[in-house]
Amino acid sequence: QSPKCKMSNTNKDQVEWYAVWERAEKFLRSQQREEARKVFRLGLSQDIMDLQSYSKAIKEFGIDIDESSACQWFQKMDLYNRGGLDFNEFFNSLKLNQTPVAQWVASIVPFAQLLGVCLNSIIKTNDDVDPLRKLSAAKPRDVDIAMDVFATALKNYFASKLDELRRTLEAQDKRAAELTLVPAANKFVSVKTAAGSADDFLMGLTHRIGLPRDDIAKAMREEHTILPGYDAEFAMMNGRKTCPSMEFGFVLDPATCPPEGLSNKRKLRRPEDLMAIRLVRSANLTVDEVRAVVLYTGPLFAVYNTVLRREPEEDYKRFTGGGVNTYATTIFVLVSAVKKLSATMKLPAGIELFRGTGGKMELPDSFYKADEKGRAGFMEYGFLSTTQSIEVAIQYSGIKGGALPMVLRMVTGPIDRGACITELSQYPGEAEFLWVPCSFVAPDGPASVELVTTADGYRGVVKMVPARINANL
Repeated sequence: QSPKCKMSNTNKDQVEWYAVWERAEKFLRSQQREEARKVFRLGLSQDIMDLQSYSKAIKEFGIDIDESSACQWFQKMDLYNRGGLDFNEFFNSLKLNQTPVAQWVASIVPFAQLLGVCLNSIIKTNDDVDPLRKLSAAKPRDVDIAMDVFATALKNYFASKLDELRRTLEAQDKRAAELTLVPAANKFVSVKTAAGSADDFLMGLTHRIGLPRDDIAKAMREEHTILPGYDAEFAMMNGRKTCPSMEFGFVLDPATCPPEGLSNKRKLRRPEDLMAIRLVRSANLTVDEVRAVVLYTGPLFAVYNTVLRREPEEDYKRFTGGGVNTYATTIFVLVSAVKKLSATMKLPAGIELFRGTGGKMELPDSFYKADEKGRAGFMEYGFLSTTQSIEVAIQYSGIKGGALPMVLRMVTGPIDRGACITELSQYPGEAEFLWVPCSFVAPDGPASVELVTTADGYRGVVKMVPARINANL
């Protein structure tokens, strides 16, 4: 039974109100299993629904999509390629089929939390009685009060978000117009991320760089000081030139690093001081594992990730001597250290981590479109550095001048999570959470575009992309 329309100024208002109510009522019915089962059974002579019946059924629930879209969604949910859907496949299609507007709203409005706050206010939760039992016994008047507050708060909150959306789209259109004026400028060129597939993820790290050696300390030294690529120079962020052999020497003996090499808040510590850190002891890290982490937090992160990603191709050839020296032992030792730290450190599941993509990097098509087995996402060949600070991620998003300012937003799990390497970092002011290479990055909800302000007052548009990382353990 529909509620009384509060918008009674004109008959037109009432007609529009009831039209919206009808759509809402149909949607709520579609999310109830028994209601969905009734519609599923209509006109079926067997337990499989064909495309024609599917098109009629979704319209029964007010889902208004064209025939082509209905066919695509039907084929996507047909898990066994039978040319038809069973009830579970049909019901899942109703729950997962969201419009772009619904996806945007779900990404910005905390419905459940807000409703929970309103309902908690009408029951006392400071005793041992089950709060759900208390809620079930709440008086109708109290529930009405909570729901009225919820509706008012939601309306005000949504109005502010809608205004924010308008301003964001205006800024996005302005940015797009600027880009069309300088199509050939290098700073506006974007490239696809070098990425592997779900099958590559299953093959693991060995398939990418080969096996490590047993004589770990000797192998790590030779990879940086003897094997091809040890003297390949590259520029640091401050413009100073360095190479793997120099950096390896600095980490072994910090006293050999010249003063100009310690600029930009860089700090090198003696091996014995690093081994005395409580986290190192609790994670039972070896000297070689500590050394590998320290090496990565300095300029050599660029070398290791170039080796893993095999791009830029020219740098890959220089750093590896044409693929001869893949730093396999060093990278495997670093992976071992990350695994140990991840298993030891305190990082509650559900913590958000962020990664700016630089503004010139597009995610591969496989992130947005599932393969024939229904797997959407890509394998990141390199190590993934993330931060708990969204402000830091925005700085690295390419917001100032990048063609595609973007931030990946991911949530940690009990197993799939990075390791905080701040205590071992050459730049201890950076709170970095590191993920092992060859991890799989999958979409975890709809992307949104946000208008943000940086610490120095710059305002720009950034694409926020929810992602889920499966660590390749």
